[in-house]
Amino acid sequence: MNPEIQEFWDTKIDEKDFFELTLFLESTSEIDCPNDCLQSGYDYYLHDFDDVIAKGSFGITFRAESSAKEDRGKQFVIKLIFIKDMFNLQEAQNEFNFQEEVCEKMPDVVATIETGEFCHPSCLRKDQGVFTIVMQKLDKTFKQVLNELVAQDNADGLLREISKVVDLFHKFVEGGYIHRDAHSQNIMTLGLQPTAYRLIDFGFAEKIRPDEIEELRNIDAFFFVIRILCKDISNHWLLQKIRTSEDFCIKLAKILRRVSCTKKAQQRLGRMDSRSLPGTVDSFVTEFDNVFAKTRLYNYL
Repeated sequence: MNPEIQEFWDTKIDEKDFFELTLFLESTSEIDCPNDCLQSGYDYYLHDFDDVIAKGSFGITFRAESSAKEDRGKQFVIKLIFIKDMFNLQEAQNEFNFQEEVCEKMPDVVATIETGEFCHPSCLRKDQGVFTIVMQKLDKTFKQVLNELVAQDNADGLLREISKVVDLFHKFVEGGYIHRDAHSQNIMTLGLQPTAYRLIDFGFAEKIRPDEIEELRNIDAFFFVIRILCKDISNHWLLQKIRTSEDFCIKLAKILRRVSCTKKAQQRLGRMDSRSLPGTVDSFVTEFDNVFAKTRLYNYL
């Protein structure tokens, strides 16, 4: 164990500077890490910030290529969960187990896992290290899809893709699960036409009982739609479409009606042990009302 490296590790986790921790792992020698933080025969490398898909509460997700001789250039999506103590390690293992289970049941909903393992560098305490989840190659985040459609001023295409993701979340919940962090960077395309999507990042996800499915059917879809309307799409662009296109208002209102859910169901998003979600559904609902309540969109709801 190296006290200086351990202090660096703890500090960077607290600061959520996961990009620097990733670069540290890539530069770690086999002497420092005899059990190889590059895991299970996967030698990967992170090019630059452009390859980062998302930074979460506990780690970083990015696109990567293998540098191993046998599959050089093969592409993956990799999530690194940085482990500070045994509690974090158990949560990371639970997340991997969850995704593996759901992927077996719904491979057309959830990103396929190649492998997932914990690695403990010898320069850290034995309960510290990185849990690596290696997934299939994925293309764009839903946030990138939205940006492209708005740039093209393609309102019909945008509503069509939103509806596809609503269907994806409905299928996920009907399978007996809720995601609880349904934002646009946790949904990725396979690069196929017509666009197919897969869910990633299950750190807040949980199983639900069969008798809860009906009540919670819209919970993820509701959070997803409200959040992208408030956070991911330009208010100026949306308000202009609402003012100038009755057809757009009717179609958007139809999506909003499809994802409506009770206040009790919405509160489920804020409960999971002692962990809190990054942003609450209440804050997005309030923001949505503030932005859109006085528009004609509400006439169609």
